[in-house]
Amino acid sequence: MGQRFTWCNNKAGRARILEKLDRCLINTTALDYIHLALVKDLSRVASDHCPILLEVFKPVEHTKNIIRYEEVWASYYGATALVKNVWMRNCKGDLTYILNLKFKRTLKTLFYWSKAKYQDLNALRDKLKNEVLEIQLDKSEGEIFFEKLQILR
Repeated sequence: MGQRFTWCNNKAGRARILEKLDRCLINTTALDYIHLALVKDLSRVASDHCPILLEVFKPVEHTKNIIRYEEVWASYYGATALVKNVWMRNCKGDLTYILNLKFKRTLKTLFYWSKAKYQDLNALRDKLKNEVLEIQLDKSEGEIFFEKLQILR
C-alpha cells in the first residue's frame, strides 16, 4: 500500500529514474508469529527512498476455557446438595451422552457456585479484617472490653 514508486535517483528530466522497491526482510521466528502482514510505503521526505513500514497483525486467539474439578469443592456442605440437584435433572439420549452431559452440567454449576461462594468469603474476610483492625486500635488506645478481646482471639 502507498506510493506507486518508492525510490528516485533525485535527477531531473529524462535522467530521472523511478522504481518500486518493496522488499522487507524478517527472520523465521517472526514468520511463525505473523498471521497477517501489511507493507505500507510512507512518504519520501529527505531521502531518495520511501520508508517501508511492516505492520503485523496477530488475530485474537480464542482459547476454550476448561473447567476442572477442584478438590476443595468436596469440603463444602452445600456442594453435595448442589451436585445431587444437578444430577437429578432429566436428560435424553444414550447412556454415554447422558453421563457426559451430567458431568458437564455438574462441573459448570460447581464452578459458578464456587465463584460466587469465594466472593462471599472474600467479603467476609474483609469485614473480619476491619473488625480486627478496629479492636487493635481500641487496644492500643487504652483498655478493651472482655467481649472484644474474645473476638480478637
